[in-house]
Amino acid sequence: MVMTAPPFKNANSLSSHYHFVYMKRLYRSRKERMPGGVCGGLGEHIDVDPTIIRMAGVVVTLLFLGIGIIVYRIAWIIIPESPEEYMEQTPATA
Repeated sequence: MVMTAPPFKNANSLSSHYHFVYMKRLYRSRKERMPGGVCGGLGEHIDVDPTIIRMAGVVVTLLFLGIGIIVYRIAWIIIPESPEEYMEQTPATA
């Protein structure tokens, strides 16, 4: 029986063999709000236009007798608002 050394010689070689996946968090959008930012946040999360997600939500609501409204409200409560603070530019007043 022949014994071989393990494939990892030092800690630096570990990083070349294992790829850590960073999971993007889901937030309600501050830019795409209509009314609560759930569809906008979901669109930003999966890189889809929020209008398409809104249309799918309307279809789900119509087909399943209002369940879309319930799911939207639950998501509005559960999903946190985006921590990014967008600075609103206000016109200078004299």
